[in-house]
Amino acid sequence: MKSKKNLNKIVITSLIILAILSIYALFSIPSKKMDFKQQNTVKAESAASSYSSKGDLSPNTVSELASEVEASYSSQYNDTDQSVETSPIPAATVAEQSENTLNNSNVLDTPIASGTMEVHFLDVGQGDATLITCDGEAMLIASGDPNQGTKIQLYLTKQGISSLKYLVLSHPDSDHIGGAPVIITKYDIGTVFMSGYQKPDGHKTSERLQEALSYKYINPVIPSVGSSYRLGNADFTFIGPISYQADEPNNASLALIVQYGNNRFLFTGDAEETEENDILNTGINIQSDVYKVGHHGSNSSSSSPFLQAIRPTYVVISCGRDNTYGHPHDSTLQRLNSIGANIFRTDLQGTVVAVSDGNNIYWLTLFGAD
Repeated sequence: MKSKKNLNKIVITSLIILAILSIYALFSIPSKKMDFKQQNTVKAESAASSYSSKGDLSPNTVSELASEVEASYSSQYNDTDQSVETSPIPAATVAEQSENTLNNSNVLDTPIASGTMEVHFLDVGQGDATLITCDGEAMLIASGDPNQGTKIQLYLTKQGISSLKYLVLSHPDSDHIGGAPVIITKYDIGTVFMSGYQKPDGHKTSERLQEALSYKYINPVIPSVGSSYRLGNADFTFIGPISYQADEPNNASLALIVQYGNNRFLFTGDAEETEENDILNTGINIQSDVYKVGHHGSNSSSSSPFLQAIRPTYVVISCGRDNTYGHPHDSTLQRLNSIGANIFRTDLQGTVVAVSDGNNIYWLTLFGAD
């Protein structure tokens, strides 16, 4: 009998302990979520205060951006430990940028802000793809190689984009047009711009592109130098190529300047020194705040005279990790450093997003975006 009473006491005690642990767990999980949310709110508010006090950014814009990022983290919270930086980072050295990189692979899944122009330099490995959105309209410049089409489609979907006003295919190299057949097939596109240069018969990527254009009954436009178009309240103007040779596809790249308010972004595809000199000889003003570095940072592009004419505050290099081309080249990086440019690289920082309010440009990076 005594043994039975002791057993009952043990069972009752165990049940009480189990109940206490359950109650503790019930309340501790929301507490952890709240701590995580509060932690990122503090980081976001701190970033807004820090960067606005430096005069680098608009306080209201930074606060909105930080709030959007913080909300994105909170909505994606799970029970695993996370180490996340929510601070928008001012362009600095690559090492400093890497320390402040956003480490959550879903942070850029939702549109960042309204009333601004967003420029998304997508991490597509050894290739190019840039998404620009402004006032509900979108354009895509280049589309990566053939295995990037679905990845770009997913990114557009996460940004809430159902159609493109423009698709700009600078020249018919596979790492610039490879993903285009998927994009053309899946989206309504207002205008497709293409270089007048054509690859020889038998170029499979060009053939698949032509099949997609035919399927959607799209006649691509070869833009003339000086022609301008609107994207919401932004506009863009083609400044090249001035001329090109049959055996030089890179120097047949479409080059354009996108302007939103007082901010200017320059894109030159794979243009090399020959095309850069042609553009300089026209006397066109190419000064820009942001320069999408030509030809993935190749030594044959971004010549010193060209960089001196651009005088960019920020540059973005799109290239693949451990690529076999040696991009970006050391000499190109030296030239970029010599003009004091702040460097962003998709191979080191993943997808890079610039947000312009027409006067200020601020940045988010996403390390290891897949």
